[in-house]
Amino acid sequence: MLLVVGLGNPGPRYVWTRHNVGWLFVDRLIEETEAKLRVHNRNYMLWGPVDIGNRKVAMMKPTTYMNRSGMALKDLPEGFSCDAGDLLVVYDDVAIPFGKMRLRKKGSAGGHNGIMSVLVSLGTFEVPRLRIGIGNEKAQGELSEFVLSEFTEEEKEKLPALFDKAIEVVRYVADGAWDIGMQVANSFVLE
Repeated sequence: MLLVVGLGNPGPRYVWTRHNVGWLFVDRLIEETEAKLRVHNRNYMLWGPVDIGNRKVAMMKPTTYMNRSGMALKDLPEGFSCDAGDLLVVYDDVAIPFGKMRLRKKGSAGGHNGIMSVLVSLGTFEVPRLRIGIGNEKAQGELSEFVLSEFTEEEKEKLPALFDKAIEVVRYVADGAWDIGMQVANSFVLE
């Protein structure tokens, strides 16, 4: 089973922040698949599984705050694997412009504390991930201020189109068509 893990922060203060793009994506995927909440515990909320392509897929939102996201993968219910190959972690990347994304099978944390927590928890760099761009050449000031700032109204209006393309990418990953998924994700530019 593929487990799509959207990284973010719990609480109303963070809902529309750039750092929560992983959570916002999982919300859209839940809506699209009509997945039902299965488990809600102190470390995560878990929906599904549902059929996407030829594979069962579940969706998770860690509720441990971004920098401790890996903790949520340590106490999954029976039937769920925390094997890195069965994961697709979705999170924000300030180095990628808004409206673009990158799909990779492995890699370093690149300075992102949420994915670092996941990598440390699993003990491997071979964790598949979909990085959604939140970068903006106009961003000024502290990085933490920027990632915790809300999307603009114009960006909020564009997120559904970005997420729909990301859902297409998840479908390719679920079917094992990584090369096509990478082509779609890595060449996409939001108009």
